[in-house]
Amino acid sequence: MNHLLPLVAASLLCAAPAAAADLDAEVVRAAIERQARRALPDTVVEIEIHSVYVRGSVDVHAGVVPDVRVRAAGDEDWIGRIGVDLDVSAGGRLIKTVAATADVAAYIEVAVLRNPVARGERIERNDVSVTRRDVADFPGGIITWTEALIGRTPKRDLALGSMVRHADLEQKADAQRNQPVTLLIRSGSLRVTSPGVLRKDAQVGDLVEVVSTATNETVYGVLVSDDVVEIPTVDATVGRPTAAR
Repeated sequence: MNHLLPLVAASLLCAAPAAAADLDAEVVRAAIERQARRALPDTVVEIEIHSVYVRGSVDVHAGVVPDVRVRAAGDEDWIGRIGVDLDVSAGGRLIKTVAATADVAAYIEVAVLRNPVARGERIERNDVSVTRRDVADFPGGIITWTEALIGRTPKRDLALGSMVRHADLEQKADAQRNQPVTLLIRSGSLRVTSPGVLRKDAQVGDLVEVVSTATNETVYGVLVSDDVVEIPTVDATVGRPTAAR
């Protein structure tokens, strides 16, 4: 009888299920990353998932690749430290729902300065480049698009490599220096126009200098739209103050 014991033990070992193991953190990381990509906007170009921690244990038999799905209500904040519920299934059957936490870093492409720009200087095209930054590090009001910086003037000195906020810049000009404009003189129903070139950046309502293309002389008028400068006449200015900045 004793000689049968080894055979019985071997038979039981062969019939026993494979040993169970904890849920693989990489499987959880991949599930969280998939959900983050669905939830975050298209401007996010890269996502990193760190410090994944599953609260509680889920026994998954060796050799079985579980299906892990994140339960999402749609209003979660997917930046920084997050908490989620995970549905863990195998073979189409739900094994367990567990809670997990992770750190989510999302990166977008943003305009930065490749050269320092002093207060009052114009930002030129060669002053701007693009890099990837973690959105968690962004101060409010950052300008991400390079074209939105070109031609703007900072209110303060801006350092090499810095991101630029709207609050760092002077108000955007309605008309740019060296821009062609139309000089307009009105007297009653009479309208006379002539081409000119603006000498400096200006806002609508500013008193501006314009070089007349026809005479090459400098004249003064009020910018009434982004490409029209009205030359005041005596009749037009009576009782109407002119803005000057």
